[in-house]
Amino acid sequence: MPLDDRIFEIRVTSGSEPGSCHISAGCPGETERSHEDVKLPPFSDWNTKLLKLQEALLLEPLNRTFEQMPVAKGSKFTKDRASPLVLEEIGQSLFDLIFVRNIFAGFAKNFEKANRDHINLRIRLAIEAAELSALPWETLYNASERRYLAPSPKTPIVRGSSDDADFWSPAELPLSILGLVPEARGFGSLNVEAEKANIRNALESALDPKDFNLGWINPGNASELVDRLDEPPPGSSSWHVLHFIGHGGYDDEMEAGYIVVDPDIRPSGVPASSGSAEKLYADDLRSALDTANGLRLVILNSCKGAATSPGTLFSSTAERLILQGFPAVVAMQFEISDEAAIAFSAELYKQLARGSQIPDAVTRARMTLKRMQSPEWITPVLYMRTREGRLFREISAA
Repeated sequence: MPLDDRIFEIRVTSGSEPGSCHISAGCPGETERSHEDVKLPPFSDWNTKLLKLQEALLLEPLNRTFEQMPVAKGSKFTKDRASPLVLEEIGQSLFDLIFVRNIFAGFAKNFEKANRDHINLRIRLAIEAAELSALPWETLYNASERRYLAPSPKTPIVRGSSDDADFWSPAELPLSILGLVPEARGFGSLNVEAEKANIRNALESALDPKDFNLGWINPGNASELVDRLDEPPPGSSSWHVLHFIGHGGYDDEMEAGYIVVDPDIRPSGVPASSGSAEKLYADDLRSALDTANGLRLVILNSCKGAATSPGTLFSSTAERLILQGFPAVVAMQFEISDEAAIAFSAELYKQLARGSQIPDAVTRARMTLKRMQSPEWITPVLYMRTREGRLFREISAA
């Protein structure tokens, strides 16, 4: 089992002056912290950069590689280099914004110390300035070293909050995973069977069959989710992981994220749902998850589970779950192609089954997408409220 990561926390809050932010950074348990006040660029600058990213990731089929990505009209980028330069431009802007002066000095010092100790430096971001919360921090790019932080095992990126705490411990085997797969007719088909098979194969590659449980909910509605969470599998006191395969989104009017589930089966005398699918908002999802006291990780392998509204704090599905005390959530901040979602979850579960810490497993899965030359490696977001990164306590070799 590898040594624990060294954690470098960066907290960003709104500044005392309009159009500014305050940044503080340091390692937990150490008194030394760096502080900087930074003037923010006009929000129109971010809009321009994000529009380029949207053109590269969202407006065209998402299974295209960098070389196949379109170029915006009037763009100075050539067709075969459009997407990488868009990501670098946004990532460098975000890096230069928060890794400024004393913050960068503290980062460099702790990165060097982690290297000497042969451990990783986990970057934990608490973005509490509303105007910055919707930005894609997973693109952070250190131009001086020509490398991204998030897809490097030396610098995994986790989003959290300033009041994170260690209030859970690794689960005992067997590891119990419950999958929710709504039919949600009318929202587009997904290669569900491939993802389910890859998850099982990943678990079987590292764990003895007696050391894991894998169950699936059908029909995929909220009532069935509550009932199954309330009934742990044999040999386990609770389900530990909820894996959602499906569709999700963000409701601008409600200022809240949601996942799409099948309609509940209503009792006689209660009008049935008028549609073939229903929105399960983050607050209601959290209430359902409270049924399983041992649940540690939620994986929302759906579109926009981490999407939020600019200027609104803690409004995405993942952020709401974390804000309300849930330990760890993996979600997507943009739409994600079926191919990328399948590849990501297969590698994620392979790493988790091998005993990797959750941030390291997400990073390895992100690296897989990047090696596929897919810009969708920036899409997954890991939120954690706890510094403990291990999902279960020990492994029995298969």
